[in-house]
Amino acid sequence: MKEIKELIDVTLAWGSDIADMWTGTQFEKQIDLQQAQIIKAAEKGKNIFCEKPLARTMEEGEEIEKAVNKNKVKFGIGFQKRFSWPEKRIKELIPLLGEPKAARITNVNAHYSRQRGDWFADFELCGGYILDSMIHYFDLFRWYFGEV
Repeated sequence: MKEIKELIDVTLAWGSDIADMWTGTQFEKQIDLQQAQIIKAAEKGKNIFCEKPLARTMEEGEEIEKAVNKNKVKFGIGFQKRFSWPEKRIKELIPLLGEPKAARITNVNAHYSRQRGDWFADFELCGGYILDSMIHYFDLFRWYFGEV
């Protein structure tokens, strides 16, 4: 972890205009590290493109928002499903159905079985299934239908 933090300091000193923040979800306390990265990058005036999950709690998210706003940097979160061809095609087809009244996404994720103790099922390590996976579907709904 110390080596990663030192690498972040070196990277932020390079003089670039943007900081691309991502850490492997399975690494212990990655969300805490990512939060520190984002705040440090904002304080250095870097525009930020960040991997999800942003934070585990509203308070952590609000701390990041405060640093981004205080330092007037651009900020974005990467949601790769917006760039996946099936999801892009669905977005193109939705207007052909008329004005949506209700919608539902069903996710069948049979390729990985979560077991007690796996990093993917551990809230402390990755934020749990809602922050690690369902957040993509929340984002797709916002992208497909706008804010609700």
